[in-house]
Amino acid sequence: MTDTKASKLTWALEEIAALRDENERLKNDAAIFYEAAAGLLATNDALRAQLAEAQDALQAAKDLNIVEAK
Repeated sequence: MTDTKASKLTWALEEIAALRDENERLKNDAAIFYEAAAGLLATNDALRAQLAEAQDALQAAKDLNIVEAK
């Protein structure tokens, strides 16, 4: 193998290694974002449930004339 071919092969192998490293970093980042998104969805669900409870309590208060209906 000539020096030119060997250097091109070395360069290509280094590029492949760098791409594999970048791919691994991206997969790790994706996993972190996935976990964060799952946490946000859970928080959203909890907040919706709290809102529904508050709306029910407000309606019950209105029904009992505790608060003025608007």
